[in-house]
Amino acid sequence: MPDVDAEQIPKSVTSAGVAWASVVSFTTTCAIVYLYRPFDHIVPSALFVLGSMVVTIFAVDVLVYKVHRRASTGMDYARPDLSLRRGLTKVLGLYATFGIIALLYAIFPVYQNDNYQQFISLAQRLILPVAILALPYILIVDMYQKSPKDGYWHIGQIVTLNWGQVDRAVAWGHMRGWIIKGFFLPLMFGYFCGSLDTFMRYDFNAVEDFVALYGCLYTLAFFYDLSIATIGYATTFRPLDTHIRSAEPTALGWIVCLMCYAPIWDFVSGSYLNYDTDWQWGAWLWDDPVLYRVWGMLILMCLSVYIYASAQFGCRFSNLTHRGIITSGPYRWTKHPAYVFKNISWWLISIPFIPGDGAPETAIRNCLLLACVSGIYFLRAKTEERHLSQDPDYVAYARWIEKYGIFSWVPRIPYMGWVGYKV
Repeated sequence: MPDVDAEQIPKSVTSAGVAWASVVSFTTTCAIVYLYRPFDHIVPSALFVLGSMVVTIFAVDVLVYKVHRRASTGMDYARPDLSLRRGLTKVLGLYATFGIIALLYAIFPVYQNDNYQQFISLAQRLILPVAILALPYILIVDMYQKSPKDGYWHIGQIVTLNWGQVDRAVAWGHMRGWIIKGFFLPLMFGYFCGSLDTFMRYDFNAVEDFVALYGCLYTLAFFYDLSIATIGYATTFRPLDTHIRSAEPTALGWIVCLMCYAPIWDFVSGSYLNYDTDWQWGAWLWDDPVLYRVWGMLILMCLSVYIYASAQFGCRFSNLTHRGIITSGPYRWTKHPAYVFKNISWWLISIPFIPGDGAPETAIRNCLLLACVSGIYFLRAKTEERHLSQDPDYVAYARWIEKYGIFSWVPRIPYMGWVGYKV
């Protein structure tokens, strides 16, 4: 890639130090819970790992990168404006938001499933302390906000029946952000607890060859990814510049994103896009140890880029939201490194182009189905670009990537211009 002045690309909302802080904290705390078992149950162990990651990341963010001083926080500590009436209205808005999310959990049967029970039980125990702590937090943040009449205030106006004061767009944008948090946080926390339980039962002494090493590294990669996702949805704090700036406004953006997650993905993949019904790379290359290792390393390299991309988020990971533009790490190579390399790994793992039964029609079928999955991620990327392009920094970043990114040559191929970035 050409040596280009770094000032031509917008400054990243996160930095390498944040990524390393998350990795070090995750590795250290996981080692502690694995070796010393300080807790009797999986939930306290999960909270220990996740909480340590949050504290470490925010310590680096505040002490090193001074994120609390950024203009993007929307805070002005030089001009306090205390208004109990406005602040308490926002507290009511927060409580009403909690109530709506709790009602959705109570109504939808999916939240009775085992994967959600650890989060639901934890939420029931924490709701009162969180509600109490939210009171001073909301009042203090409100006092220093440049534009204090935010989504909480507008929801509070609805609760107090002052409907003439309500900006429906702001109120609905606020609720979209909380629905996203409400959908993904219990899902990711449940998966994280399950992965942590598997990790604590893992016998690392059995890792004696490449087959076992591959399985171990593959599992650990997604385990770490779940930690980043979980803390991302749990830590949306304006003073630390991790707040939700906007939520995806289009139905298409929501559809293509939610299709990739349970419970919707279970139905879609099982009924329509089940490309993984034949065999996988391990069976194909089992009799050739050298090629087996090479192919396995290619898969792990793709997953490494995927995890590298996740690490860049720190406490800002979230689907369907804008929480600042990331231009560091693999995001200096391409706009969607996680999507690109995760999809490449799926093609390498499932090898749909080499069917186990040797039938060409099987290869065509499996390739078409996996291409549909990759197409869903392409639509996710495009809807995200359209949403983020409301921010001039993203437009500048995307144009820089179009010129200097590792895939900048693709739109120049005849008939491939449609894959390029469009504002």
